[in-house]
Formats: sequence, C-alpha cells, structure tokens
Amino acid sequence: MIPSYVINLVDRPDRLIAFHHDSNAPTASLEIIEAVDGKVLKECHPSPDPVAACWLSHQKVYRTFLDSRALFALILEDDAVFSEQAINLVSSITEKELDGIDIFQIGYLVHNDRVASGLKDSKARRNTIFLNRLCGRFPSWVARRFFNNTLDLLVLQRKLRLLEPIFKDRFETGTHAFIISRKFAEIAIQFNNPVLLPADVAVAEIARVSCLNAFRTSRSLVSQSDLISSIPDIAFDQLEFQIRDLMNTKIE
Repeated sequence: MIPSYVINLVDRPDRLIAFHHDSNAPTASLEIIEAVDGKVLKECHPSPDPVAACWLSHQKVYRTFLDSRALFALILEDDAVFSEQAINLVSSITEKELDGIDIFQIGYLVHNDRVASGLKDSKARRNTIFLNRLCGRFPSWVARRFFNNTLDLLVLQRKLRLLEPIFKDRFETGTHAFIISRKFAEIAIQFNNPVLLPADVAVAEIARVSCLNAFRTSRSLVSQSDLISSIPDIAFDQLEFQIRDLMNTKIE
C-alpha cells in the first residue's frame, strides 16, 4: 500500500474515532497529521481563518510526505467514507501503476447530479462509457488514430483495475480523498501563500498546470460522513461568500 495521511484537529478526537469507525479506509499505512487550528493562526492571510487553516493543514501533509521516500501518497480528511471499490483500489494500488499520474482524485462532491465545473455528473459518465465501448470495437491502431485520448484513459482504467471510467485534467470540489505524486507536493507547498484560495480551489488550480497529469474517477468512490469534518472547507455558504468578496476585491 502507498502511505496514507489523514488530517485531524487535535481537539476533535471524536472525528478521528468516527473516521476509524465509519470510513472503512484501509489503515495499515495510515498516519495521523495534526491539522492547523484556525483559532490560533498568527499569520496574516486574506482568507477567513478556517479556510487558511485547511490549506495550511494540507501543506503540512505534503511536507510530511516529501520527507518520506515514497513516490505517491493518499491524502484524506477525517470525514472520508470509502466505498468497496475505493477500498480495493487503495489496498492494491502500487507505485508502478501510478507512474505518470500526479494527482488522482477518488472522492469529490456532487450536488443535484452536478459537479463544481457545471457538468452533469451522470451524463459525463455515460458519454465516457459510450466512447470507451466504441473505442474497444476498433483495432488498436484505428483507436489510436481516432480515439487517442479515450484509449489512453481506457488503458489507465484497466491498469488500475477500476470499474469506473477515468477523466483527465479535471479536479472537482472536495479534498477529502485524492492521491498525489512528489511533483504535485513540491508545487503545492509553494502555492497559495498567503492563503487566498480554499484547499479544493487551490488543488484545482495546481491540477491545471500543464506539466502535471491530473485524473479523477468518473464517479466519486469516497463520500463524506454526515458529521462535520474537523477541517472546515469552502462548502459552507458563509465562507463561500467571504472568499468571493475577497477575490473580487483582489481583482478590482
């Protein structure tokens, strides 16, 4: 198993207990990372303290990962809940199979069948499944000529033994479960300082960098528990409005 890190606020042991009880996550290589507490932040950040603390907590995980010898790591927040397919994926995935991947999102948020980018989740998945089947009907050289990107993603899907198709160059709202490479971590620890963007927006921006290979499963394999994570994020409307106002101010 690749190393796994879960972010948890030290004064929220209830969330850690719930994580171990409800997440179903494989824990053989799991390391607990103490989250940055927004209440005691002394640094000056333009974003609200909980938002800044969330991103600083993620950067703390990335630095810990870079101090190891591992090539890849699974990043988790303490409200992650694994599906059976996600358990099978992270229990068996190897560094060799992840070669060429810089960020692989296996958990993200879906609201009313739509993701943050505005795509209709089920429609995008159906279209991808159709293209995969169409691509599979042709000889490899024909598929390579007319369905080059689809074929590459289909090969990756089979390599990772996934039932769900894979999308490229997309990162949706939600930083509760994703796999990163060392290249991603090296960029992320230098990005968004001082903190303006919330963690999921910051990761999405990094994922758009042309030198990185970003992927996600076409269906979220890791959901979030009903209990609020000890790591606040942008999902709360009040924080979203504050971030929007701050970004507009920066633009003006």
